Amino acid sequence: MLKSSNTCIIHIIISYISTGKTTIMYKFKLNEVVTTIPTIGFNVETVTPKKGLTFTMWDVGGQYRIRQLWKHYYQNSQGKSMYV
Repeated sequence: MLKSSNTCIIHIIISYISTGKTTIMYKFKLNEVVTTIPTIGFNVETVTPKKGLTFTMWDVGGQYRIRQLWKHYYQNSQGKSMYV
């Protein structure tokens, strides 16, 4: 549930390699599909789908070594999406 106007939600997107995490994030940000390359580490974007609502979206890479760090990205996040 959203608390008030100007709410900022921290949302992380996690999944294995090549599942479209970055594409989904930029679809929210730009409202268009963009060509992407594999994420090494993470991407962060601020998305405002409507006035008074802002998401800070973390697109966390799916490589095996990075998956071990996913638990650190969960802290302080209000939303999580996992794509298969």
